[in-house]
Amino acid sequence: MRLLVFFPGVIRGGCEEHAFVIIRAAVRGGDEVVACFPQTPGTRSLTDDIREAGASVLPWPLGAIVDGRMNLGSAQRQEGLAGPVLDTVNPDAILLFLPEPDSSMGFLTACADRGLPTVPVFCLVPPEWPVSEEDRRRGARARRARQRWVAISQDNRRHLATAFRIGAADEVDCVLNGVDLPRDWQEPDSGTVAAVRRAVREELVMPPTARIALTVARLAAPKGHADLLAAISELPAAADDVRFVWAGEGGEDERLLSLIERAGLDGRVHLLGHRQDVARLLHAADLFVFPTHWEGCSRALIEAMSAGLPIVASDASSNPELLDGGRLGLLFPARDRTALAERMSQALSEPDEMAAMAAKARSKARRELTEAAMCEGTLAVVDKIVRR
Repeated sequence: MRLLVFFPGVIRGGCEEHAFVIIRAAVRGGDEVVACFPQTPGTRSLTDDIREAGASVLPWPLGAIVDGRMNLGSAQRQEGLAGPVLDTVNPDAILLFLPEPDSSMGFLTACADRGLPTVPVFCLVPPEWPVSEEDRRRGARARRARQRWVAISQDNRRHLATAFRIGAADEVDCVLNGVDLPRDWQEPDSGTVAAVRRAVREELVMPPTARIALTVARLAAPKGHADLLAAISELPAAADDVRFVWAGEGGEDERLLSLIERAGLDGRVHLLGHRQDVARLLHAADLFVFPTHWEGCSRALIEAMSAGLPIVASDASSNPELLDGGRLGLLFPARDRTALAERMSQALSEPDEMAAMAAKARSKARRELTEAAMCEGTLAVVDKIVRR
């Protein structure tokens, strides 16, 4: 099967990583894959990895970049640009990975108008996302064609149905995100873990006995870093040995650095920027803190679960779904800084209880939230729509 995979990302974020994992699995399964996406400095490594995986790359014409996202222009413009791509590739099926619900409606309807088997994967559907009436009509037209829509969590599925006024729940499939830790970090021995704990503390110039609370997320307002800073100031003296380590980059770095300085937390909060060794950091940490305001189905949270790291997370979006309503990690109301401080204090003072929850979270992640499960589920939807 010749499979066209399209996504409009200009950086290598969660949606783009999701697409890459599916592309790699499709190639391994014997499909001929063409990936179409913007060629920018932020996607250069992705281009290299996709080609190394055995897929072809077709550049998507650059448009305006607004707030770090590709603005593809009007739906009519997208339809016009999609035509030559579809003519060039002549695909048997199409996978669209959409970072926002209405980010590529023109490409979506171009596929529908040609009757091409198409599976749009909606990677993020925030609550009350404002979809226009025109886009709702386009969505209805697309679903009547050879399309099957996929959400990556039940929470996103509900919001998608609301945004596009989809009546029957079974009109949208749900395939949960899946993440595998690097092979070397799937079953590390105790000696390896002890060594990396020492090494990370030395690298970050912190006491060898310091406890690390790790957050992995883009430095963007919806990720809740400012909430975490406020919560740190409310922690009791018993948590003074805790150091907060943030892995991720984004447009909020200067503002957050200013907030850290004003709060007098320069020595306690470490901004690492983008890291390739997240699994290593997870095994060096004592707690994973995830104060996000909304998510699709967080890869970072699943990685923390798979590493067996105790978790404190907001109750936003799919987080309760992944953590079984708080049985696999402590939840707090999103944006509630006092509640976040209370949950962190509880987690730090109850290591045995947190370790028991973390073990159950690890078991669930290794059993249900794997790359194999995600790829099999997504490609099964493609096969179903092709056969239909």
